[in-house]
Amino acid sequence: MQSSSKNKEALRRELAQLTESFEESGGTVRKIERGVSSYTHNDFRPDQFHFIPSEQQSRTDLTSLIKTIDARKKKTSKPSRQKPQKKLIYDDFGEPLRWVWVE
Repeated sequence: MQSSSKNKEALRRELAQLTESFEESGGTVRKIERGVSSYTHNDFRPDQFHFIPSEQQSRTDLTSLIKTIDARKKKTSKPSRQKPQKKLIYDDFGEPLRWVWVE
């Protein structure tokens, strides 16, 4: 099963062929009833997957660095020029009259 672009039917045929060749080479496939788990009560501990930090890490305060970078940006930024925009003017009855350019 190398390509993910195969359709489901091709994948089923390939899986069946692989299973058949596995059984022909001496392998066995056991059927397991639905609901049966491979874990015994002693094997699986639900608490083993929780994250427990070993020690608190120190943090670096970057506020002064951020202020410096922001100050630099303000010095080098070009003044923003707003482009004129088209605005539709309506008459007293709500009918469009004309377009005007507004800065």
